[in-house]
Amino acid sequence: MIYNVSVLDPNEDERWDPFVNKHPYGWICHTRAWKEILENSFDHIRAKYLALLDEETGEIKAALPLCHIKSWITGNRLVSLPFATLCDPLVSSADEFKALLDAAISLKEELSCEYFEIRVFQAGEFVADSRISLQKNYKQHYLTLDEEPQRLMKRFHRSCVRQRIARAEKSELQVGEAKSEKDLEEFYKLYLKTRRRLLLPPQPYRFIRTLWQILYPLDCLTLMLARHNN
Repeated sequence: MIYNVSVLDPNEDERWDPFVNKHPYGWICHTRAWKEILENSFDHIRAKYLALLDEETGEIKAALPLCHIKSWITGNRLVSLPFATLCDPLVSSADEFKALLDAAISLKEELSCEYFEIRVFQAGEFVADSRISLQKNYKQHYLTLDEEPQRLMKRFHRSCVRQRIARAEKSELQVGEAKSEKDLEEFYKLYLKTRRRLLLPPQPYRFIRTLWQILYPLDCLTLMLARHNN
């Protein structure tokens, strides 16, 4: 089968988000909102989204979102996608991935990139290809919150439930949802202190604020603040 690979701009193409929402691997970092966040936050990041199109209907069949990053620290490269812990290629077969990989390699050469990086979680069975190397030196940490709170609580380690949660409930903590950028600024001050304590570089406030400005109105981001004695 011959595939027609195109470069799409999700911000101008109405087909993109419906395709992402229907695909089993699609999530928030594949949407047009994430592209907007990245390009509004970082001047050295520009998106290049590859898509396989049905020649008869024009429907998007598969896609590989990529970002071109030109950084004096990390080099000139393509990443799918920056600041997204997981970003599976939106494919349903090895043939679809091969066609997108062909286009990605051509784009890499066109932009004189040193390499490209694809972060795979669920689509591993489709991405085996002799032209790319597999690295497994990463760890993913996540919680599956797919049950009612009381049922989830039963799965916690007893030291969490009996000690830490019980102590927090008795300590007069006040927990609430952030509603304004002033709340976001308070969070960022605590975030900076935490990153410094852990000897980790922080993300710039511009990125955090852009996340808030774009995802919060879409009901895709919630910031919870716990206060003690104000």
